[in-house]
Amino acid sequence: MTESTTISVKFECKKCGGQRLSLPDDPTDDSIASCAGCGNELGRWGDLREAAKEKVRDEVRKSLKKMVKDRFNGSRYVKVK
Repeated sequence: MTESTTISVKFECKKCGGQRLSLPDDPTDDSIASCAGCGNELGRWGDLREAAKEKVRDEVRKSLKKMVKDRFNGSRYVKVK
């Protein structure tokens, strides 16, 4: 049986707490992302996107490690670090 995991990445404005991004049409990595609520600049779109990718990578690594550990715990053929 296959388990399904949902990974959410949320951006939060430090000024107002808003969680919706505002981007120009056809954004590039150098486009400035801002808060849709208050207009506060959140940073370059490319930087925000890379931070989100890294968070997803970390969550996938943790999930895979847990899955392998749960599945093969006690096996002399598999070592989980």
